[in-house]
Amino acid sequence: MKIKFFALITLSATLIIMLAGCPTPTKFTLTVTTSPDLALDIRIDGTLFTSPKGMIVNSGTTKQISVDTSQQKDISSWLTGIDSRYVFSNWNDASTSNPRNVRVNSDTTYTADMNAEYRIDRASTPSLWEVFSTWYERGSEVEFSTFQQLETYNFSHWLINGENRGSSNPIVLVIDKPLLITAVYAQQQAQYTLTVTTIPETGLNISIGGTNYTSPKTVILNSGTSRAIEVTSPQEKDKSAQVTGTDTRFTFIQWSDTNTNNPRTITLNSDMTYTAEMKVEYKVTTGTNPAGGTVDGAAWYMAGTVKNFTAPVRTGYTFSHWVVNGANMGDANPITVNVNSPKNVIAYYNAETTTKNVFGIVTPYTGNIKTADLNEMEILSNTEIRTTNDKPEYIENEYLLKVESFKEVEESFSTSSLPEIQIIGRIEDYYGELQYIHVRTTASEKELKGLPGVVQVSRNSTFYALETTPNDTYYSLQWNYPLINLPRAWDYAVGSRSVVVAVIDSGFSTNHPDLAGIFESGYNFVNNNTNVSEPTTSIDSHGTHVVGTIAALTNNGKGVSGVTWGGFGITLIPIRGIKGAAALMNSIIYAVDHGAKVINMSLGGAVDSPAVYDAVKYAARNGVVMVAASGNNGDGNILYPARYPETIAVGAIWEDEGTIKISPYSCYGSELDVVAPGGYKLLGTDPNGIYSTGWTPTGDTYMYMQGTSMATPHVTGLVALLMGAGLTDPDDIRSVLRSTAIDLGSPGRDDYYGWGLIDAGAALEAITSPQEFKVFLRNPSTGSNIASTNLSDSGAYHFSNVSLSQVKVYAWRDMDESGTINIGDLLGYYNYSGGEPNLNNAQTITLSGGDNWIDFQFAPIIGD
Repeated sequence: MKIKFFALITLSATLIIMLAGCPTPTKFTLTVTTSPDLALDIRIDGTLFTSPKGMIVNSGTTKQISVDTSQQKDISSWLTGIDSRYVFSNWNDASTSNPRNVRVNSDTTYTADMNAEYRIDRASTPSLWEVFSTWYERGSEVEFSTFQQLETYNFSHWLINGENRGSSNPIVLVIDKPLLITAVYAQQQAQYTLTVTTIPETGLNISIGGTNYTSPKTVILNSGTSRAIEVTSPQEKDKSAQVTGTDTRFTFIQWSDTNTNNPRTITLNSDMTYTAEMKVEYKVTTGTNPAGGTVDGAAWYMAGTVKNFTAPVRTGYTFSHWVVNGANMGDANPITVNVNSPKNVIAYYNAETTTKNVFGIVTPYTGNIKTADLNEMEILSNTEIRTTNDKPEYIENEYLLKVESFKEVEESFSTSSLPEIQIIGRIEDYYGELQYIHVRTTASEKELKGLPGVVQVSRNSTFYALETTPNDTYYSLQWNYPLINLPRAWDYAVGSRSVVVAVIDSGFSTNHPDLAGIFESGYNFVNNNTNVSEPTTSIDSHGTHVVGTIAALTNNGKGVSGVTWGGFGITLIPIRGIKGAAALMNSIIYAVDHGAKVINMSLGGAVDSPAVYDAVKYAARNGVVMVAASGNNGDGNILYPARYPETIAVGAIWEDEGTIKISPYSCYGSELDVVAPGGYKLLGTDPNGIYSTGWTPTGDTYMYMQGTSMATPHVTGLVALLMGAGLTDPDDIRSVLRSTAIDLGSPGRDDYYGWGLIDAGAALEAITSPQEFKVFLRNPSTGSNIASTNLSDSGAYHFSNVSLSQVKVYAWRDMDESGTINIGDLLGYYNYSGGEPNLNNAQTITLSGGDNWIDFQFAPIIGD
C-alpha cells in the first residue's frame, strides 16, 4: 500500500513539472447588454442572444458584437401585442458602429443605448369607447384628459396599469414604459361618499370644505359637488407618556394619487377616498439621574432613525446604566437607540463613594472546554410551596416553663404535691432575659402554672421539615416520587444551576411546554449534526420521557414534576447517542468535555466494548458520576455500561397494592447498586407505569412508560440534588446512596435490589459537611484571598463593603474535597470564556464606588 502511495506522489510531481512549462491562459468576461430595457436581440459573432449575455473568453480574443435595429417587443402584461419599438443609438463608450469588433483584455461590458417608443392604450370602464392606441417616445411628458360626464356616467378616477392614480382631470404622465390608461366611470347617483384619511397614523387634523375633523372622516355629498380637502401640516401630537408635551410631528408629503397640492379641490362623481401620506418625526428628550448633566442629542428625528447617545463624564459620579422610556437598557456607552417612537433617554449615575459592593451571577460554561466555544445561558427562578400537618402535635408529657428565677421554680418541684417533675434542661439567652426550663411530667398544664415563679407554661409541640408539594397538574399521578421520599428531599434542595447533567438518549422534544428552556446546546452523534430532536419515526419518545423525570418544569401549575425542578434546578445537555459503540463513546467524551458532572445513560448493550469502557474511565477520572440502566431482559446479566464498576447500576421496582416489588423485566446481578421506580404495566395507560413528558409525530404529550430506563433518571436527578447541596465527590455520592437506601429483599445487599430503593429525603439529610461552591475576592497585588462567600442555587453571589479598588473574582468548588484545585474541580473567573480554566488568567477588575455587577462562567478542569 505504501509503494502505491509513493508512486502516485511521484507521478503527480512529474505531471506538475510538465504543466509548469505551459502557463494557463488568462480568462475574462465579456458582457453585452441593452438600455433602457433588457431582453432585446443582440449578436456575438453572429449568434443570436437576448440581453444581457455574458461569456468567458481568453485574453486578447476579438469578438464581433451587434444589436438588431430596429426591433419590436411585447414587454408589458397590461397590453396585448407589440408595445415597444427600439432603434440603435450608440454604445456606452460613444461608438456608433453596429456591428463592431472588440478585443477583450479585461472584464468588459458593452451597453447598446436604444431609442425607445412605447404604445399607450386608452380605455374606459365600463367600456364606453373602443380602445385606441398612440405611440410616444420614451421620456415624453403627455397630458391626458377624458370626459367628466358621459351618457349616464360620471368620471371617477384613473387606473394606470392597474394603479389608482386619483381623479385629477387632466392628468400629466411621463412615458417610461407601455401604459394602459383606463378612465373609470361610475353610474351617476344623487349622492356619493367622500372619505379623507391619513397614513401611517390616523387621528390627525384634516378639513373638508373648511370644516375641521380628525382622520378618518367620511361625508356624503351630492354628485358633482366640489370640495376643498386639506390636512394640517405640520401638526404635532402627544402620543407618549414618556415624553413631556407634544412628541410626534406629521408633515404632508402627497396624496395617495400622487397629487402634492395641499389644500386641493376635488369634484365628487363617485365614492372616493383620499389618503394623505405623512412624514413622521419623533421627539427625543435626554437627561441624567441625578439631574445636573447634559446628554447631547435631544431633537426631532425621522421615524426609524438610528442615533447614538453618549453619557458624559460627571465629576463625583460614575455612569451606571441607561433607562429609555422607563426600561433599563444596560451600561453600553454610547448607546444605540432606534427612534421608532418618542424616546426619553436618561443616563443614570452612581455617586462616587469609598464603599464598593460586588454582585454577580456565576453560570456553567457548556461549550467545548477544549475549544472555547462560548454559550450564554439564562438564569431563571421559581418559588416553593410547602405543606405540613394542619393539626397540632406535641411530645407527650413535655413542657416549657417560662420562669423568673431558675432556683425558685426548681426548688418548688421538690416541695409541691405534684407528680414528679423531671428537668430535661435549662434554656436561656446570653443576657439571661429569657429563662425557660424544659421538663417532663405527668402533671397538667394548669397545675404547672400554679407553681411559684412560673410565668408561662406551653406544651412541647412538634415541628417537621415541611414536605414540599408541587402544584403541577399531573403530580398526583407520579406515585413514584413519594415512594422514594422525594417531597421530603425538596425541603432541602430543588436543584442548582451549577450542576451540569448530560443525558445520552434517543432524542428530545426541545419545544415541549413542560421542558421549555431547560436545554443547553447538545449534539447528535447518530446523524453527526446539532439536531437533538426526537426522530420523526419515534414511537416511544424515550429521551423526552427520561428528561421529564430528571428536570421537567416544576411548580408551574401544569404537566408533571421533575426530580430536580426544571428551569432553574440544573443545567442540562441533550445528546443523541443511542446507536453503536462509537456514538456512545463520542457522547460520553462530549459530555465530559462540555462540563457535565453527571451523565444519565438509560441505555444498554450486551457487549463489553473496550472503546466505551475507555470513555467511561475517562469520565470517572474527571470526577463525573455516571448513572446507567441495568437492562430490561429480566435475567441475571446486567447490561453495559451499567456493568462497569465506575457507573451506578440502577434496577427497577414497582408498587403492587402497597408492596414494593422488583419489576419482572429488571436485570439483576452482583453489579447492581440500587433500584428506583421503573413501573410495571400491562396496558398502555396502566397507572403503574412512570408518568412523564412524551412526544409522538402528532405533537407533545404526556405518557406512561416502564423500564430500567425510567428508573435511572430518578437516581440521576437525586445525584444532581446531592451535588447541588454540596455532596460532590463521586465516591461519597455512591456511599450515601447505598447507606441511605431502603433495604428490600434479603437483609443487606442482594443481587435483585442491590443496596435497596433510593431514599431521596434520607440522602439529603445525610450530608453533614457540604462542599460549598465558593466565590472568592483576591488581592491581585499579593495573590491572597480577602473574602469569600457561598454561591446560591441560582448562581448569585454578593460582597459588601470591599475596601480594595482592584480585585480578582473567582469561583471554585472542591469536588473531591482535596483542598487543592485539581482535575474534576469546578473553576471559573471573570473573563473566562472557554478552554481549560487557569486561575492565572483571571482578569484584574477596577471597582467603582457603589455597586459593581460582575458575571462570569465556570467549567470543570478536565484531565486526560
